[in-house]
Amino acid sequence: MLVSIVGLPAELLRAILDQLDYKGIIACQKTCRRLRDLVQESSKLQYMIKLSARALCEGPDARLLSISERIQRLQAYDDARAGHSIKHQELPFIPALIGDMNQLRISVTTLILASVRADGLRVYVQQMPSVTRGLEERHWDLKLPPNHRVLAVDASQDLLVVRDIRAVGSPPSGTRSYKIVMLTLSTGEGHPLTVSNAEMPMPWGIDAYVYGDVQVFGEYCATVRRCMKTDAVSLVVWDWKTWTMVTEIVRAPYPSTYNAT
Repeated sequence: MLVSIVGLPAELLRAILDQLDYKGIIACQKTCRRLRDLVQESSKLQYMIKLSARALCEGPDARLLSISERIQRLQAYDDARAGHSIKHQELPFIPALIGDMNQLRISVTTLILASVRADGLRVYVQQMPSVTRGLEERHWDLKLPPNHRVLAVDASQDLLVVRDIRAVGSPPSGTRSYKIVMLTLSTGEGHPLTVSNAEMPMPWGIDAYVYGDVQVFGEYCATVRRCMKTDAVSLVVWDWKTWTMVTEIVRAPYPSTYNAT
């Protein structure tokens, strides 16, 4: 005998709905009155719909909170956005950091200005205030070696990704030692969660590779490199905590504009 899915016990239907993404939840509640009522009566499902409607996703600490606590945090987010006002202010640190080369990196809560000077790489970090994240506005300076360049920042993990380039030998037979270093954003020291740093040789000449910026996605990092001879572009993804390769996807040829987004 065939049984309709809506004839299943409510506990089983809730368990099925809990495994769906928000699009599936919305689609199910449009099919019949019983599924609609189950979705509307579930605080967890309503929370998932509201979270996705705001283009948000749960952070790693969400599993430690109850559904009611997550809903309260989401409401605090809505209240903070409703009361947000744009504040214009001068940035007095910029003239003091102007050097031969300047970089600007911006994340959700952090602004970074890096300037190459004779005495090294000066990095200014501006932490934006956030009511929902419990962050106060503050700023600090870091001083790094002159051969370092800022590639990425993830303030939620206290992570600053920099590139260390050192010439080994002379062109055309020489190479450049391309070293990606994981530092703490708060102190500029080596990040305690990474076991080692990666060194990627970049040969000079027609077979040289050009590397793009690094993007951080939780425990993963991604970068794009292009072969100057074939114009082939590969997306490289690795675990920055264990330095294990996750995947490398090669595509050729590719337009001149590329990045790991």
